[in-house]
Amino acid sequence: MSLSSKKISKVALFLAFVFIIAYFVINSLDNTYRLPPKPDIRINDSTLLGVDTNDNGVRDDVERWIYQTYDTYIPCIKQDISVESSSGEFYTTTIKECNGEPVQYHQIIREIAMQYARAYQTILKNPENYEKNIELEDAAYYCNRYFTINMEDTNKSILIDHTIASKLKAVQLNTQSRIKAYEKYTKQLNGTIYEFEQGFYKKYCDFDVDTLLNN
Repeated sequence: MSLSSKKISKVALFLAFVFIIAYFVINSLDNTYRLPPKPDIRINDSTLLGVDTNDNGVRDDVERWIYQTYDTYIPCIKQDISVESSSGEFYTTTIKECNGEPVQYHQIIREIAMQYARAYQTILKNPENYEKNIELEDAAYYCNRYFTINMEDTNKSILIDHTIASKLKAVQLNTQSRIKAYEKYTKQLNGTIYEFEQGFYKKYCDFDVDTLLNN
């Protein structure tokens, strides 16, 4: 093999190596979650459903709020301490201390929030279809309930926000037209009696619970 051929072979091997590295880097980037761009407020709030550029059933500003709010948190612990009152008596009180490095929220809390958001968006789209809307809103509630009180079958550390529904609703219903559409839906429920579901709450999650728990 001539000297020039050896040089060409080395260059070819180097380029092949660079290509392989670039492939894995790009593939890794493609697998990361990409938030939609921040929408223009005037455009986003000028219509009932707003802007949903990735067409996943969740408004872009709501999706961004979910992933930014439930990104990381500071771990907290509760402990009982003995406190002396002004009269000299001692009593026990509980304090919460939050310190340490931020910890990543489990993906499950974001999935629960996204399920709620899809339900609210569907309600805004068609508030008259109250039977379907109740089904969707209740499913999000039962899914959240599974992870708050009924998840004895896993030792995963999942920090669940018990007020996630009310917080999300405030973000979702941020204009008068959206508030009125949601009220139109809720007014249809007056006088209607619904029994609380009893049973296997996990089935109401619209995402793959087992896969996320095993990650």
